[in-house]
Amino acid sequence: MQSFKTTRKRRARALVFFLFIFLFIFLYFYFIYIFIFFYLFYIINNQKSDYYNFDATASKL
Repeated sequence: MQSFKTTRKRRARALVFFLFIFLFIFLYFYFIYIFIFFYLFYIINNQKSDYYNFDATASKL
């Protein structure tokens, strides 16, 4: 009975450990994906604003 209890505790501890590892990897890739998306969105917005500024200067000339 004692050995079964210890193996069950060890199995639960290993399960929680692997669950935390998978959660960490998932959050890591999730934040990288969000960071790349926002970075591309920022680059696109900057290009659009530069284009509009260039258009305004061209119309002033």
